[in-house]
Amino acid sequence: MIFYRFIIFLILCFGGYIIYRVATDAWRKSDIEDKIDNIELEKEIHDEIDGIDTNRVKTNKSDIDNFLKS
Repeated sequence: MIFYRFIIFLILCFGGYIIYRVATDAWRKSDIEDKIDNIELEKEIHDEIDGIDTNRVKTNKSDIDNFLKS
């Protein structure tokens, strides 16, 4: 009888450990994703501050060429 209780105790501990590992792994992944999102947002902010916009640069190139020709 004590042996069965010990086996049930081990199964519950193992199940709890698995739940703990899954929860902490998901938590770490969400932290990493948040850091990546923050880095991308920071790059966009710096590009806007520096005046770098890929669409605007493409349109301004033809404007510069037209200005130089005139």
